Amino acid sequence: MGIKHSLLLLLLVEHLIIPFEQVHAADFDKILAKRSGEINLTSCTKSPGVFPIVSLINVDKQLVRYAQEAGQDQRTQKELDEMVFKLSEGHKNIGLGYHPASDGYGYYRGSHGGRLFIKRHGNVVFVIGKATKKGRDNENKVMRRLERIYEDLEFKGRVQGY
Repeated sequence: MGIKHSLLLLLLVEHLIIPFEQVHAADFDKILAKRSGEINLTSCTKSPGVFPIVSLINVDKQLVRYAQEAGQDQRTQKELDEMVFKLSEGHKNIGLGYHPASDGYGYYRGSHGGRLFIKRHGNVVFVIGKATKKGRDNENKVMRRLERIYEDLEFKGRVQGY
C-alpha cells in the first residue's frame, strides 16, 4: 500500500471513527438516524470510489485488546489494513473470501491469519472486530465476544475448538 493509499485510509478512518455506546444490531437504524450528523454518511457516499467504513471496535475494551493482539504480527496487521482499504474502495471479494454469519454479519479471512469482522448496513461497512488465527485463540475469543455484544449475531460453522 503506497503513501497515497495510506493517507486516504487515514483520512477515511479519522472522519468515521465515532465513540458509540454498546450497539446491538437491532438498534443500528436508530443509532444511525440519531447520529447521522456526526457520522456524515451523506458526504462519504458522495466520494467517488470510496465505500464508507465505520469502526465500532472501540465499543468494547476487550475487542480493542484483541485487535491490538492481532496487530502485533506485522504481516497480519498489514493484511488487516489492506483488507480495510480494499473494502473502502468497494471490493467485496478480498482475502481468502467472506464467511457470512447472521443478519449482515460476517468476516473476511486473510492468507496470513488476519480476520476482519464486519456488519453491512446499506452501503456502509461497520468493522466490528479484528483478529488473527495465529496463537492464543485470538480468533475464537473475538467471535465469542462479538456474539455477546451483538445479540442477533451467531457464527455458523464455528472454528475448531470453539
